[in-house]
Amino acid sequence: MKLKTVKQRYSVQEVSLLGANLVHRLTRCLLIASLLMGVAAQADERLTSGVTTAKDGVQIHYESGGNGSPSLVFIHGWNCDRSYWSAQLPVFASTHQVVAIDLAGHGDSGVNRVEWSMANFGADVAAVANRLQLEEIILVGHSMGGPVALEAARLLKGRVKMVIGADTLGDVSLRYPDEQLAGMLAALEADFSGTVEGLVRGSFFLPTSDPALIDQIASDMSAAPAAAGIGAFGGFARWFNEEVEQTLADIDVPVRLINSDYRPTNIGAGQALTTSFEAVLMSGVGHFVMQEDPAQFNAIMAELLNH
Repeated sequence: MKLKTVKQRYSVQEVSLLGANLVHRLTRCLLIASLLMGVAAQADERLTSGVTTAKDGVQIHYESGGNGSPSLVFIHGWNCDRSYWSAQLPVFASTHQVVAIDLAGHGDSGVNRVEWSMANFGADVAAVANRLQLEEIILVGHSMGGPVALEAARLLKGRVKMVIGADTLGDVSLRYPDEQLAGMLAALEADFSGTVEGLVRGSFFLPTSDPALIDQIASDMSAAPAAAGIGAFGGFARWFNEEVEQTLADIDVPVRLINSDYRPTNIGAGQALTTSFEAVLMSGVGHFVMQEDPAQFNAIMAELLNH
């Protein structure tokens, strides 16, 4: 298992292997996570479905279960849904209350949204947290779920203890030029399914990734509701262009990334905008870190929760 950590300030960081002590602790956590897999079926039986209403009237579906504080709230990425956390929920439900959300326009949640912004997605998360009366919260967001988690942290100020990102926020200095964004949106509008499938297959995996998983995710994401997918993509890009700096300045909780090293993580850009921003890098996986190597991801996350 190759793990790398990034803590120094770099404009373009160079990653080294974790020290032997951290590797030892992560290995121990991996063994614990493997043992917890043995009670996965029992934990899964404790998950129950629920529904609440977002501030703009959209129905938001979620599932929750387990016991223990802080509560772990899992937020999926673009064109995905709460099932993408299926390898994490039963494991962490053994030690924490877990909640997985379908953002508006995704999974079982409603599609009748007008403004597909990261702030509105963050409000979806806040609505569920309020419905469940969660007081101590760790937000876990994959891909687009990273910006959503940061927006939710703004709304849940004082209740969020940490934001954990899964292959997200790799370069918060990224900006989308107007021409580039317009071209991508035009491609999505012309052929949503084909454009999404091409993006997933061409950008999100390694040559060594499991072909069955690639097929599954490509098929699932390309079948998402087009209006929601196009709107969310535009909202995601506009967040980076207009909101990222203020959002990070407004939150005062640790941000911990579990990113793949298949693309660089510009840790210095994040550290320049907020007080606590660090990353651990996973090797041998693509964008869907929690699905391609769930045991390794769960072990790293368990270590973060123990600090």
